Amino acid sequence: MTDKNRFDTLMSNAKFLYGFYNVEDIIQIPGTKWIVGGGITCYGPNFLDDVITTGFWHVFDAETETGTRIQSENIIIAPESSRFPITEPTNWKAFSPHGFGFFNQTENTIEVYVASHKNMNGGREAIEVFRINYSFETPQFTWIGAINVGEDFWPDAVTVLPDGGVIATSTGSPIQDPEEALGIALQGGPVGNTRIWYKSTGWEELPGSESISTPNGIISSPDGQQVFVAASTGFSVVKIDRSVSPVKVTSADLGGIPDNLRWSADGKSILAGIHVVDNPLDFPKQQSIAAKVGGNQMTAFKVTRIDPVTLSTAEVMPAAVYGVLGAGTSAIEVGNRLWVGSTKSDRVGIFDLLPDA
Repeated sequence: MTDKNRFDTLMSNAKFLYGFYNVEDIIQIPGTKWIVGGGITCYGPNFLDDVITTGFWHVFDAETETGTRIQSENIIIAPESSRFPITEPTNWKAFSPHGFGFFNQTENTIEVYVASHKNMNGGREAIEVFRINYSFETPQFTWIGAINVGEDFWPDAVTVLPDGGVIATSTGSPIQDPEEALGIALQGGPVGNTRIWYKSTGWEELPGSESISTPNGIISSPDGQQVFVAASTGFSVVKIDRSVSPVKVTSADLGGIPDNLRWSADGKSILAGIHVVDNPLDFPKQQSIAAKVGGNQMTAFKVTRIDPVTLSTAEVMPAAVYGVLGAGTSAIEVGNRLWVGSTKSDRVGIFDLLPDA
C-alpha cells in the first residue's frame, strides 16, 4: 500500500475531538477506559504561547470517544510532605501539563508525575504529582506534591521507575545562550539533560545520557532497567541499558524529529510521534507562527513503531498533516484505534489502526 493509499484509508474513518488544546502527551490508564491528556501552554526555554494562556488536564473516555477538561478549581489539594519537597500547589493560572508518566497503580487510583511550566501568568518549572481516582463518573485529580528542578533545567517528559526514582528530560537550558544551544543542536551535539531524582539524593545526571541531543520523550521498561529517550535534534531514539555496568548505550535513526515515546498496548513495541521537516529550523518557525495567530501548527508528522530490543522500525502512519492536525507528538493504541495528540492544535485525532501497522 502506498503512502497516499495509507493516508486516504486513515482519513476515511478519522474522528477529531475538538476544543482540546495542545494535548502534547496522552496515555491510557492501564486496565481502564480512561485516557489522560496534558495541555501544554509553552514549548521551550525563552518561548511562551501568547494565545492559549492556560493549560489543563484532559480526560477521555475510550469507549465513547469523548473527552472533558479538568477544571483546576476541582483539583483537591492534599500534599504528602514525607514524599515530596514542595508542598505548596502551583499557580493554576499558569499550570502547563507537558510530558508525564504513571506510577503506583491500585484498584481505583494511579499517580501521575508531569512536567509543568511557568508562563505569562507566573507558575514554576517543576515536576507536579497528582493522584487520579478513576472510580468516579469522571476521574478525580488530587495534587499531592511537587519536585523542584534546577534553574538550568526545562522539564519536558517524565518516567517513574519501580523503586520511585524519577527520570526527566530537559530539551534545553533556560540560562544557556539560545544561539549557542541552537548551533550545537543543529550539529547533533549534546544539548539539554536527562536526570534522575530520588528524595535522598536529589537530581543527578543519568549515566549514559551525556551525548543526547535535545532529549525529549522518555519511557522505561517495567523493571526500570531499560530507558528509551527521544533525541530530537539527534533524529534518533537512544536506548540506555542500566542492567549492565557501565551502562550500554545504543541508538537508531528515526528520519525526523522524535517527540514523545509510548508503549504499545501489548507492551512489546514503542510508538513514536515524529515531526518531518526539510530543515530542523522549520519546526520552531511553524510553532512560533501558530502561537502568534492562535491556530494549529501545520507540520507534517508520522508515527513509527520501534522494537525495544533491536530498535528496528516500521511505519504506522505516513508523514502528513491529517486534516488540520499537524505536529503530532504522542500516539497510543486503544483497541483497534490510534489516538494522536499534538503540541499545537485545537483537537485530538483518532484513527483506525491499519492491519499491517
